[in-house]
Amino acid sequence: MDKNIRPEQNVLFLRYYSKIMPPYDVVGSSHNGCSISAHYSLANNQSTPGVPADGENKFLVNLENWRGETKNAASPGLLNA
Repeated sequence: MDKNIRPEQNVLFLRYYSKIMPPYDVVGSSHNGCSISAHYSLANNQSTPGVPADGENKFLVNLENWRGETKNAASPGLLNA
């Protein structure tokens, strides 16, 4: 689910809860989790290649669980931020 915030804000807080229920057992990345961004995808939904981030013009934060191998962590895995 996407949500656009208008008008744009200088400060934004995100609280995210995830409930992982059995039989969830994925090895590798399942792209679960959440994301928050601003001005990251501007040009044709591309990640603005050629536009260097200067700490103020764009940002992207992704959080997801990731488990590279079954022996490294129990499902759903470690936080991959």
